[in-house]
This record gives sequence, structure tokens and C-alpha cells, in this order.
Amino acid sequence: MSTEQATLAVRVADLRRAFDESFARKPPELSADERNFLALRQGPERYAIRLEDVAGLFADKTVVPFRSRLPELLGIAGIRGSLVPVFSLGQLLGYPRPTTTPRWLFVSARSAVAFAFDELDGYLRAPSSAIAEAREEASGEKRGEMLVLSNVNRVIVGLQSFIDDIANRAGIVDARKEP
Repeated sequence: MSTEQATLAVRVADLRRAFDESFARKPPELSADERNFLALRQGPERYAIRLEDVAGLFADKTVVPFRSRLPELLGIAGIRGSLVPVFSLGQLLGYPRPTTTPRWLFVSARSAVAFAFDELDGYLRAPSSAIAEAREEASGEKRGEMLVLSNVNRVIVGLQSFIDDIANRAGIVDARKEP
């Protein structure tokens, strides 16, 4: 074995050890000033979901169509041994009903409800200072929150308002689940 090969073998062993040890270390703590988000796209727009509002993220789940008076209900899916209603996040945001079930869905952490969406952009960690109020241009009335980042701004989706609206229209008294 040449000196170059020996150096390369040591380097590979060091990288392998560092990689393995990275899984044994505790993940870095959030500072009091940071928030975690799931970044996604629905139609042409970019959105953010607070990670504390998400109990699980899934790809390619089978959604069985289910008739309902709620047009946003795509059907039900088996998730972790339970049947969960799956709603179109796009429709709740004002987009037309999808022709096929979107690839991605997440389950709410506060209610046994799943939301299907078009594209996953990934995970974001942002300082609290990146969260700004979104206001209606004409009236100045608060519309929600925005995640204002240097590369792209995202509307922060308030899931509880969707869950409350769904429950109200379905005639359910309280759709909240104790975390």
C-alpha cells in the first residue's frame, strides 16, 4: 500500500467514524429565538407550517375516496394503525380540487386530521424575527403571518383555523385533541 493509499484509508475511516458519531449526538437545541417549520409548495405559492403543529409527514399514502358534504375531504388513509380523514390543503387555501391525490400529507399534532399538499420543500429553522404580520392591503386588517427570509417569503398556514372550520361545517363540537 502506498503512502497516498494509506492516507486515503485513514481519511475514509475518519469520515466514517464522524458520520456514525453524528447520529449518536443529541441534535442542537433551538435557541429561544428560533422556530422550526415544514416548508411546502401548493400551486405556485410557498407556505410554511409550524413543525409543532405536525405529528407526522408521509409520502405516497393510499387515500381511499370518501363521499362527504365537505368538498375538501379527499378521503381516508391508514396512518399508524388509525383511519384519518385527509383534506386537500390546496382547496382549503383556495385552489381548485386536485385531479389526483397529492403525493405528500402531514397529520396535525392537535387533531386526528391529515392535510395533503403538492410539494415538499423541506425543513426550515428561522429566527422569531423572521415572522411578520401579514395585513390586508386595502383595510390594514391582520391576515395572518409571513415567514420573511432572504431567499423567499412564505405564508405561515394557521392549521387550527382550518380544523375549526372543518369541524364547524361537519357539525363536530370540538375537533381539538389533547397533545
